[in-house]
Amino acid sequence: MTVDGSRVFSQQSTTLMWNNLFFGVPLSFKAEALVVATGFDTFKSDPLGCFALESNSYYKIGRMIRCLNLPTLFVQEGGYFVEALRENARQLVKGFENV
Repeated sequence: MTVDGSRVFSQQSTTLMWNNLFFGVPLSFKAEALVVATGFDTFKSDPLGCFALESNSYYKIGRMIRCLNLPTLFVQEGGYFVEALRENARQLVKGFENV
């Protein structure tokens, strides 16, 4: 997914993008597994990101990913607001495990 870096995306618009991405693409390809690059540069305080996600957003994203019912591998690849990385990762995994 390519994103216009000159815009700041709200939590609501980001949720709509995730819904389209996660429920459209893997199902249309009949995916057997999913690899998720967990770029936490989507966090609201990240100096390089253009999104405005809160830590609890990652919980919701984890739940959406789990609903696909696919074997899933998370790969941490981004996130430059170091103070929030632990909590953001925890929320993602917690959401994925608690469906």
